Amino acid sequence: MPWNSPATKETVGFLQQSIKRERLAHAYLLIGPATAGTMALSKEFSQAIFCKSNDPPCHECRHCVNIDKELHPDLLTIQPGSTGFIGIDRIRRLLGDITSEQIKELEKRDEDIPPRYFAITSPLEADRKIIIIHGVETMLKETRDILLKILEEPPASVIFILTTEDESISNSTLASRCQILRVKPISFDEVKSSLIKNGIEPDLASHLSKITGGHIQKALNFAENASLLNDMYSDYMYMPNILTQPISARIKLAEEAAQNYRGNKRGVLASMDTWMVFWRDAIISSKEINLNQDISVKSELLTKEDLKKLSIDLVEAVGAIRAIEKAQLALQNNGNARLIIENLYMNLPLKLE
Repeated sequence: MPWNSPATKETVGFLQQSIKRERLAHAYLLIGPATAGTMALSKEFSQAIFCKSNDPPCHECRHCVNIDKELHPDLLTIQPGSTGFIGIDRIRRLLGDITSEQIKELEKRDEDIPPRYFAITSPLEADRKIIIIHGVETMLKETRDILLKILEEPPASVIFILTTEDESISNSTLASRCQILRVKPISFDEVKSSLIKNGIEPDLASHLSKITGGHIQKALNFAENASLLNDMYSDYMYMPNILTQPISARIKLAEEAAQNYRGNKRGVLASMDTWMVFWRDAIISSKEINLNQDISVKSELLTKEDLKKLSIDLVEAVGAIRAIEKAQLALQNNGNARLIIENLYMNLPLKLE
């Protein structure tokens, strides 16, 4: 896991010293790409804070085990909901500032509802409470403002651990209220090794590390739920299929994708992450690079030779990745989904058969 990864050695060392010296900040901001495992690191940091062993986290005590099982009463995790965003009402609920009507609206959207007054009530089992907020870049300004007010006058017994993939967040007022820590990506080999330690067969561990682009939490989720992995395969194969579609067909597909986005924002953004895995494979298979590496998916779905037959050059692949990143950012900023997705589809290379 990230706690023992060479990539996070400096960050973890700092956190260990903070725990040992009892100099914990009231809020931390972990900045790093999805492949850095900031979510997994946040959980292990929480275990290390609660754990009473001589070398925390031990992963065996009640605190560590309950955090692994997501059952610890003093740890709360907030992630983007089905909309792809962290809504303002979920943050307000930490202080109890939310109406019954707002709670019903959260329930309609199938979002996790934080326990009311969680940030201002006493811990039940540990010495303090921890609130992990994963993906603060998905908060709109109004939501960040509410969180900022909490961090400016933080509850005495609560530690906040925030994560983001967006480096620009480091220049925000929100970040100025946190201890900022930058987390480096974890290598594929480290992800594979960690998965094997979690009881996953070596061949599957190697495959999962590649198909997730080195994203350890996704890899663990796929190992536990085969249907999620199959969904990712479908997202991956959507890219080579769309490249062979004419403009008229792409416009219709963009409209369908925009409709899907309205009801499943988080899922569409996750699909775009998988599309970038495809384009990474296109880069290593391009005639300009042509690395001696396997691509991410199973050979039954697509082989490196199949990918080469599409004749995607390096400029096209890099351009596609930039177009996807631009579309994701525009969607997260509440842009017009149909126009954004349509523009993305128009900017992908045409490989008509």
